[in-house]
Amino acid sequence: MSEKIFVLGDSRTGTTTLHKFLKLTGISSIHYFFKQSGVSDPAHLDFDKNWQKLRAFIDKPTYNAFSDYPLRTFYKEIFAAYPNATYILSTRKDVETWRRSMISFFGKFGIDINIDELTKAYRTINQNIRDLADKHKVRFIEICIDDDSEKNGHILSDFLGLPERFSLGWENSAQAYDNTIWSSRVTFYNTKSADFLSYVKGITGQSKAMLSEYGWAYLINDSSEFLDYCYGNKRWSSKNLDAAKGTLQQRKDILAKNGISYLKFAIPEKQIIYPQYLPKIFEGHTISDQRPAAQLQALNLDFFSYPDALLKDVRSYGHVYFRGDSHANWLGAYFIYHHIVETLNATLANSGLAQVGAFNLSDLNVSLAAYAGDLFTQLDKEMRGTYNGAWRALNLGDKMEHLILYKLPESKRKARAKPVGKVYLDKLGERETFRFSHPDKRLPKAVIFRDSTSDYLVDLLAQHFSESLFIWHKGVVYDDVIEKEQPDVVLHIMAERFIVQYTHVSAFQTLGV
Repeated sequence: MSEKIFVLGDSRTGTTTLHKFLKLTGISSIHYFFKQSGVSDPAHLDFDKNWQKLRAFIDKPTYNAFSDYPLRTFYKEIFAAYPNATYILSTRKDVETWRRSMISFFGKFGIDINIDELTKAYRTINQNIRDLADKHKVRFIEICIDDDSEKNGHILSDFLGLPERFSLGWENSAQAYDNTIWSSRVTFYNTKSADFLSYVKGITGQSKAMLSEYGWAYLINDSSEFLDYCYGNKRWSSKNLDAAKGTLQQRKDILAKNGISYLKFAIPEKQIIYPQYLPKIFEGHTISDQRPAAQLQALNLDFFSYPDALLKDVRSYGHVYFRGDSHANWLGAYFIYHHIVETLNATLANSGLAQVGAFNLSDLNVSLAAYAGDLFTQLDKEMRGTYNGAWRALNLGDKMEHLILYKLPESKRKARAKPVGKVYLDKLGERETFRFSHPDKRLPKAVIFRDSTSDYLVDLLAQHFSESLFIWHKGVVYDDVIEKEQPDVVLHIMAERFIVQYTHVSAFQTLGV
């Protein structure tokens, strides 16, 4: 395949769809790039200067494919400058179809257009492009976006010499737009392919953040392939389930022999609690109840908790996950904390150790906070630009939302932070490890192995233990840490998606303390 690909179709001819198709195939592509190239709009008013800017942008190694304006304005210059490039002309089945699409689309944004003048230019430039392609003998194909999308995808795949055939979507149809409805201001993914998930994963490419039409960001392309388990592309075998159960049961039994209670909490992913705000292409696809955490939950292990039903239920009290983050927000963290304390107290009921009821929500201080999120900050430039455009009235700059922050007040904080100890800092790093001490020594001692799902639980949970050590566990439990700390309780809190590793994780590992 040649080094540059130019999509020279006019507006409303599927240039967005072709751009996303190229991204799907792994080709670095950019669409409608006035701002990125520095070309002024309208480009023809300072033609020579803008052409120089455009050519300098094209010649950079950042992108191999270019579509939409300002490209089409300079089609003659591009043919002359890039004789070895690949050219794609996107069209509609007839001029009248194109005219209707132009009128409908721009009308929804209140933009007046001279459709007769634009039609004349549409016909003339399209024919000039065909003539120049023939004159220069370049690699050229014309695609009618109204033809069957699956067939078009196969034609383009063959033409581009791709190792496999990809499907063509249609993300930018005029019918999809309704500017009076916030979730209809843009369409991110649209394909007739049965394997919709591979299509979405391909378009998002290396990004781990996926934006939806509802203004929420979700995790995708993660190392655990969580969405593949959600939608049945992957599934644990009975052997996998037995291995995971065996690891957890072994851990529980060994700790029990030493008088230590073990509780495992798998915190549900946002996709499970808020599937209704996933991109619209996910609608009609049922989330599998055979994903790993759900399979373990179905075994009714008395030490394993997966509170998906709880978190779905408490959505009626307010959003419990951040819009732009993969984790539960402060309200969601409170409900998770409450669930952990209730579960812990039930476990300790006959142990003789003191129990402390969970804080009420009214015990916590309340303030308003702006939040971005781990996913929002990872949106690629194209998605971020679309978000800032479609939801510009809601734009909060580098933040995604305002919401209520719940925080334990000083007056309620009895457990105080203590030095972690050099041995743990050397092994684990200062940020990930916390130690607390509570004046009430009747309370149980605990070691809590955690990940980022517990960021807003640490301060609350620490108030229920005489001594507590919180370790960023990276998916494992360290036996020498437990032996050194001599806890009454070991809590293990982790994101649902990492449960998949329990087909091969050992019950314990050694940290070297």
